[in-house]
Amino acid sequence: LPIFSGQWLMFFFRSVLDTLSSLPGLLVALAIGSFFQNTDAAFIIACGISLVPYLFRFFEGQITELQSRSYFQSTIAMGAHPGHLYLHYIIPELLSSVAAVFPFLMTRLILIETSFSFLGIQSFTKGETWGRLLYQGKDYLLEAPWIIAYVGAPLFLTLLAFHLLSDSERS
Repeated sequence: LPIFSGQWLMFFFRSVLDTLSSLPGLLVALAIGSFFQNTDAAFIIACGISLVPYLFRFFEGQITELQSRSYFQSTIAMGAHPGHLYLHYIIPELLSSVAAVFPFLMTRLILIETSFSFLGIQSFTKGETWGRLLYQGKDYLLEAPWIIAYVGAPLFLTLLAFHLLSDSERS
């Protein structure tokens, strides 16, 4: 049990993040949007609730994997300071792995912003967004479906490009 091994704080933090990641994103976005009434804080909080649990799990796994390498353990056994190892070995490795996570994060952020602007929850930008254009075209869906296609196709291609970039970075 983590409580008896001295890792109770990490156990509590993981439990909170698991609870956050289990919440339905759109429902949370609606609740946050109604609470903050068209402010940028709603968008930022929804992005945080959506992305922080994933990022924590990703970086925790990366750090655990790096700490289990033989050079890390042997350097600690020889008396090196752990702060030096983290600063010179762990953090540069983590920064290189951000390149693999960045396309996924951008895809999630684009989807969150599109959902928010389609639902009219946030006013993050003053110009037109994909969500607002989709919302404006929904009234003409039966008469002119190409209006949605002209907005949906670039959105789809952008998300597909980030997904393919993410796959190429992982391999």
